[in-house]
Amino acid sequence: MKTRVLALALCAIFGASIVSAQNLKFDWVDQPTKNATTDEALVEHYSKITNTSSSNISLRFFYNNSQKHAKHGCNICFNDFCYFLFSGPDDPNLREPTVLAPGETSSIKIQLITCQDPETFEPCPGFVSQSTVSFRVYDMNNLSDSVFFAVTFVIDVTNSVRDIADVMDVSVGPNPASDIVTLSAQGLSNVIGVDVYDNAGSLRRSVVHNGTDNITVPVDGLSSGLHHVVLTFTNGDVYRQPISIVR
Repeated sequence: MKTRVLALALCAIFGASIVSAQNLKFDWVDQPTKNATTDEALVEHYSKITNTSSSNISLRFFYNNSQKHAKHGCNICFNDFCYFLFSGPDDPNLREPTVLAPGETSSIKIQLITCQDPETFEPCPGFVSQSTVSFRVYDMNNLSDSVFFAVTFVIDVTNSVRDIADVMDVSVGPNPASDIVTLSAQGLSNVIGVDVYDNAGSLRRSVVHNGTDNITVPVDGLSSGLHHVVLTFTNGDVYRQPISIVR
């Protein structure tokens, strides 16, 4: 119990920050804050953890979901093996450890069910809400070797910006990308504004369009994860094209 109290206290202190470990390397794939809309029943957040040592590491984890909305359900998945996060006291020793071989990386997927009846676990209509869940992932044979992180889900009303695919057939490539993404379609010559937003809704880059049916968007220097290229047309219409950036 003392170990759990200490872990949860550290989660509260560090919030969305990462505490470095000796042999465990944690990397964000998505941003610490994940935005979603009320019409999304399931929202997924991705990160990853790597064993940098020369021997196997058996992973276990603590979680703190005291800041999770009562009507949100939540799972954590290491690769394809998932655990439901129950309310109340958490005992990591009741879960089988995840074993990472030397140099092996496991994805960490946090799944948020945007509305779930807390008694029947049946889905319900999405609503404007927010949840934060904190985690400590550690080597069960070396408790000092651990990482702390927290993920916040912000559920808002349905985004009014429609996908460009709803109105025209756009070729996008490469996607995922690391340096440059090109959008091509008849009619893109009418675009007068090109802006790149991260998945948290922050403007990261504005691009000058040359007035052709091909739009080149440089993405070098942008963080890994989902981004949106927002296109403004001469008639005032605004559409978005999701892109993935990898590093």
